[in-house]
Amino acid sequence: MKAINSLLFFLLFSVLSFSQNKTLDYIGKYKSLAIEEMKLYNIPASIKLAQAILESASGTSKLSKNANNHFGIKCHNSWEGEKIFIDDDEKNECFRKYDSDIESYRDHSIFLSSRGRYSKLFDNNDYKKWASGLKKAGYATNKEYDKLLIKLIKKYNLDDFDLKKRSFSFAYYYGFPF
Repeated sequence: MKAINSLLFFLLFSVLSFSQNKTLDYIGKYKSLAIEEMKLYNIPASIKLAQAILESASGTSKLSKNANNHFGIKCHNSWEGEKIFIDDDEKNECFRKYDSDIESYRDHSIFLSSRGRYSKLFDNNDYKKWASGLKKAGYATNKEYDKLLIKLIKKYNLDDFDLKKRSFSFAYYYGFPF
């Protein structure tokens, strides 16, 4: 019995460790791209990375592997590019297919910045407001979407990649230092 418990613990630990390493590898691979997109489109890198991690299962989902779609963006009426059909909320839904990961990251930026329902998000760079706003605007059907994004951001310190307004304070000393 002790051997079985030890084996189960080892297997569970291995799976959790693999999952964590997979996500850390994903962050390492895509953080520069997320930062570049943040500079160009004013979408916090933490939000972009958290969405990509969540939507693509850290790059291991069928959609990300077969279509380079890291954000679960569906075709919609205006999409004229390649398509892939996958069961999601409904059977055989149309998703955008990209030639590269870079295209997916750029299209995500364009997608958010060109749709009016997301326009209020660009007034700030606070990841919590972004997460809440994405949920309210209907980016995903999951009712816990904002909480899931925030949890990922906190767990992996993704907000370290965000451009933050820095405040500086100066100390003045009168007389001689002690």
